[in-house]
Amino acid sequence: MSSDLSSRLRMQVTLAIFSGCGCDETMAAADNDARLAGLTGAEIDQALAGSSFSARESAAVSLACAMKSGNRNDVAAARARAETFGLCPVEIQQVEDLVRALLHKLEHLHD
Repeated sequence: MSSDLSSRLRMQVTLAIFSGCGCDETMAAADNDARLAGLTGAEIDQALAGSSFSARESAAVSLACAMKSGNRNDVAAARARAETFGLCPVEIQQVEDLVRALLHKLEHLHD
């Protein structure tokens, strides 16, 4: 099993985190990057809604959304779900690291 997140999964997580950010420029760039990573319009819409058509990718996106919400219980449950759907500990850590970086970027978006 790969320990590196695919560009597709990274973009799905990015879209889920940026969803609702209110910055047209950020969302346009994320949409463009997602298309370059091979996501279809429907997959982009799913990610923006906090899900994916793939159960494994959906588990990773759900973890990202739980982290965005800040609810520890939701994060723990989403982490367990990610393991159940086949994400290895390294991949889970990579998702969490990506989410933290994206949330930091969102905090400073309009500085």
